Order: sequence, then structure tokens, then C-alpha cells
Amino acid sequence: MENKNLTIMFTDIKGFTQRTSLQSRIATAELIKQHNDLLAPIFEERGGKIIKTIGDAFLVVFESPTNAVLTGIQLQQKLKEHNGNTAETDRLEVRVAISTGEVSVIDNDIYGEAVNIAARLESVSEANEVYFTESTYLAMNRSEVPTAEIGYRLFKGIPDKIKIFKVLREGHEAKPGPGRSLREANQQAIPDTANIKTNVAEPVKEFGFVIVPICMFLFGALGRVFLKSGEGFILGLGAGFLFRCLEMRKNGRRPGATAFAAGFFLALSLGLIFRIKAAAGLLAIAFGLLLMTYFKRF
Repeated sequence: MENKNLTIMFTDIKGFTQRTSLQSRIATAELIKQHNDLLAPIFEERGGKIIKTIGDAFLVVFESPTNAVLTGIQLQQKLKEHNGNTAETDRLEVRVAISTGEVSVIDNDIYGEAVNIAARLESVSEANEVYFTESTYLAMNRSEVPTAEIGYRLFKGIPDKIKIFKVLREGHEAKPGPGRSLREANQQAIPDTANIKTNVAEPVKEFGFVIVPICMFLFGALGRVFLKSGEGFILGLGAGFLFRCLEMRKNGRRPGATAFAAGFFLALSLGLIFRIKAAAGLLAIAFGLLLMTYFKRF
């Protein structure tokens, strides 16, 4: 086993499953061959190593994050040219997803979180675009690729939210002309970064746990007015902790004990309001654990 820091690329054809269900095996084989003939030379040209093909999907690794993203741009341009001369039903629309990180190389295959993230990203990427994670964005030469920030995504099996970017291609298509290489065309087509709107990360604004006493007193006051009792204060505690959970989740953090507190106080208050005091405590603990498990897994 060998550990390396590599950039991982996944590609696949949009609507491949539906297309194959409506055509013959021969047509599917021709589609795959055409797809491979178009993409494989581009991977090799920029130093990509094809690890495997899985039906319509490529798994490719690069030593250079910049070359990986430029490969994505180049293959999308190639496919755009191809689709321009092809009937609509025969067009190839491909998703490209890229991530960078440490992987384990075992028997000509690769494993690791960077591979898992790239695979998850590929499943939500848009066709005809090049999506990549923050790890690739920070490692690549950003002056060569205009980018747009998509935002954070939480993927199944990945503990933290991942910031996602995509290549900003509108109006920056590159075509090699006489006496120019594709690389030179790309460099000329991409404007100076000073003219590109840069997404600068701003400090995240949060209410924090101050929202808990605010909700407690607000719900408590309403409870005194409408219920003529103090259960509203407990309901407010639950609502405040739940609001805090959603805020933490939105900003890429796991609520943990905060989720338990939210579930506990919400269930306890409802048990007291509906006069099931004997079981209120057990229900509160159960609901707290349930809510904590939910925020941990989803």
C-alpha cells in the first residue's frame, strides 16, 4: 500500500441509465466507445491516469490539481463541439467532479475520503459543468481558472459539510487557433483575475446560544397568557436549542448534545402541557436521543 496526495476526478454521462433502457446493446456499446474515444485522450494529454471505467463513468487521478480542473474544462469544450454537430438524441452531456486529498493506492486502485467525496460530488453535479471541492480550489493555481462558489454541501457518510466550487465558463470558451496550443488559447481566453468577481469568505453570523434564553422568555410569556402555566418556558428552551441546532447544521457543524437538549425539552414540555407527566421524562430522554441521532446521521 502506498499513500499519496492526489486529485481525483469522476465523470459520467447524464441520463445514461434511461438511454440504455431505450436502446439496443449494440447502440449502448457504440455510445460507450464514442464517449471513451472523446475523453480518454484528453485525460492522458494533461497527465491524468485512468484508474478504472465503470459503465459510463471514468475514475481518473492527477498529480496536479490545476491540470485536473483544466482537463475538465477541455473535455467540456470538446463535448460542446461534438454536440454541436450531433443530433439532440445522440448528444453526450457529462458531469465532472473533482476533489483533492490523501488516498491509498492498492493494486492499481485508490481508496480514501477524497475518492468518496469526489464520488458524492459527482452525483449532485450539473451536466456540462466542472465542479470541485475547496481542497482542490486551495491547492490549484487559481489564476488559471475563473471560479464561482456554489456553497456548502453535506454528503452522506462525510462528517462535515464541504464547500463546493465550479468553473465559471460563461463567455470564456477557449478554442485553439492557427499556431496556438490549447493551453495558450485557455490562457488568453481567461481574463485577469482582477476582473473576476472573487468570492471572499465572510465571517459567519450566528445568534449563538443567546437565542435559547430569548426563546425561553418569549415562549414563557406566551404560555402565561394562553396556557396560564409555566410550561411555555420549557417549550421555549426546546425551541431555542432546536434553532441553535439548525444554525449549527447550516454552518457545517454537528449539533451533538445541543440536539439532545432540544429534543429533551420539546418532548418534556409537550408531555407536561398534555398532562402525561408520568411518562414525560422517559419520552423526553427518548426524543432527545432520537433527535441527536438524526442530526448525527443526516
